[in-house]
Amino acid sequence: MNLVINPLIPALALGGLAFYFVYDTLTMSLFGALFSPLVASFMTAFVTMALYRTDPASALAAAVIIGGTLQLAALGLYTYGGASIPDFMSASMIVTYYAIAYGIPTSTAISIAVPITVILIELDVLARTLNIQFIHMADRAVELGRLWDIKWIAWLGLFPWGFSRFIPVFLGVYFGPVVAHFITTVIPAWANHGFVTVSHVLPVVGLALLLIYLPTRKYFAFALIGYALAAYLHIPVLGIFIILAGLALTYLSLRQEVSKAGSTAMDGDFNNSEGDNEMIAKPYTKLTHSDILWTYIKGLLHFQVSWNYERMQALDYLYNITHILDKLYPDPETRKRAYKLHLQFYNTNSKTHYIIQGMDIALEEQRGLDEDAINSIKTGFMGPLAGISDLFYTTLDVLILAIATSMVLSGIWWAWIARVLYGAFVLIPIRYFFLKWGYEGFAGVTKFIETLRAFTEFLSMVNIGIVAALIYLYVPVTVPITITTATHTTVSVGSLINTILPGLIPVLFAVFAYWLYTKKTGVAKVVGIIFVIAFVLGALGILG
Repeated sequence: MNLVINPLIPALALGGLAFYFVYDTLTMSLFGALFSPLVASFMTAFVTMALYRTDPASALAAAVIIGGTLQLAALGLYTYGGASIPDFMSASMIVTYYAIAYGIPTSTAISIAVPITVILIELDVLARTLNIQFIHMADRAVELGRLWDIKWIAWLGLFPWGFSRFIPVFLGVYFGPVVAHFITTVIPAWANHGFVTVSHVLPVVGLALLLIYLPTRKYFAFALIGYALAAYLHIPVLGIFIILAGLALTYLSLRQEVSKAGSTAMDGDFNNSEGDNEMIAKPYTKLTHSDILWTYIKGLLHFQVSWNYERMQALDYLYNITHILDKLYPDPETRKRAYKLHLQFYNTNSKTHYIIQGMDIALEEQRGLDEDAINSIKTGFMGPLAGISDLFYTTLDVLILAIATSMVLSGIWWAWIARVLYGAFVLIPIRYFFLKWGYEGFAGVTKFIETLRAFTEFLSMVNIGIVAALIYLYVPVTVPITITTATHTTVSVGSLINTILPGLIPVLFAVFAYWLYTKKTGVAKVVGIIFVIAFVLGALGILG
């Protein structure tokens, strides 16, 4: 560290960055840092380097190890249905700062991150709970006819969300000198050995959880192939991806050839909806292209900011189309009814949501306030689209982050930018396409769902093999014990174990974590159990 500065400055800078990160993840998802500690670590490194003028090589090396390790641990985490998950983003920011600003060993920093991730779950729950009051404020405003108030009430949810990350990062950074002094002067050598082992084992937490979400039992052969390619042929992750993709495409092609023609189960679910779509055939009769574009921009900047446990995305949905409702319903009482209607419960995938909203806008433009038809579209589509879309985007996110992380840990530090490019060129523009598609005539519902399901299946097969490879490649736990034979030859126990099966210890940890998840053990408990076991075995010198 070349400069000594007031800790308030980095605390405000990184706290503000954490505030922005949670806003970005909820809305446009350019960085998606809430699910990507890899991105959070590198951005923290850049801010810390700028403030302290530290050596870029050492700062980036810390971000590589901390961000890469915590990213692997967080790969399987996703807020399905609005569930709260361990906060790897905030933890990665705090400990990356410690490593760069105060020279704390990366293994110790990673171990410190573990309890932080678990403790901060409660702040996420608190933010979602506090946002409930704003939906009731919106109810009262609409009831009193103060419809304009929705435009600012909808933004109040940003503050519980933002401060749920700003506060822990601010405090963690501000009290960094105290923490650093404690770590460097109080923690004994044996504890540091334990922390090193924890940092090596931690990735199995996320990798095993990912295997739970993926159809691992159905496509277990891909796990064996991925593991063998990494362990025996030493092929890098990108090469493994290409091989697995080829195998998955071949399998799907052969299955399609031998499968019998016939309708899918999803056809019946969407027949009525497709019938409705035939009636939504004349866009832009009352609305303009600018109206649709403004809906997209508002959603990009706001959707999910008001997410709460009671009605979830309802206030966000309404805010996105207030300008549409104001234009379609000049009568104050009709407009008031429309606002009330869209404050009802709503929750679906934040990307394919735009299809539903586009269909709704077209319906209201043609039919007016047909409450039964509007509710039919929203309730009929939000469930099916949420289920398949959540799985699709999760598997696609994981694949991109897994490959990027493996490249980062292999020395290509700038590969973390892949997540930003994915956000900029896929996640942001695709929502406008979905909105226009829904509004201008969303035909071929069954085909769309089946295509999405097939691509998701393809990604799942590939991801299963990638995860198996990552367990071998990036869970570098070893057995540092040696034994002396009768011929007075020193033999490494770790080498003997690897002759049985390369990477056997990481595999056993992954299987154990997977077994815990199958027993409905929560993520926080699994993290704690793995932490304790790895720390004790490392402190005793059994593992390293």
